[in-house]
Amino acid sequence: SLFTWLKIFAFLRFLNPQAEQFIETISQAAANLTIFVALLAVVLWAYAQTIFVSFGTDIAEYKTITNAYVNTFKAVIEGYDIDSLSASNQYLGPLLYISFLFIAFFVMLNMFLAIIAKTY
Repeated sequence: SLFTWLKIFAFLRFLNPQAEQFIETISQAAANLTIFVALLAVVLWAYAQTIFVSFGTDIAEYKTITNAYVNTFKAVIEGYDIDSLSASNQYLGPLLYISFLFIAFFVMLNMFLAIIAKTY
């Protein structure tokens, strides 16, 4: 399916000039974006381990390291359930939530935008 998406992007080049510029920017930034994705995976894995160790015994969604990683990945899109984290530990839950928001959203998003802006 990855090759199908790449093929669709290749066809979009011929249909729309803005799509061609977008695809060219992404292809030039591919090496830096690969490093960024690896760094993002490491950051998510670190938070998944932290959540697993801290809340795995109390919250069912974090009972296994795999579930913790999947839920941490989902937290990038949906956010953590701050109520269950706070109910489990009133100090560590909000601290991990705020640090995750700061690192995952502000730092990583700014890194992504800096890579794209530098390439553009």
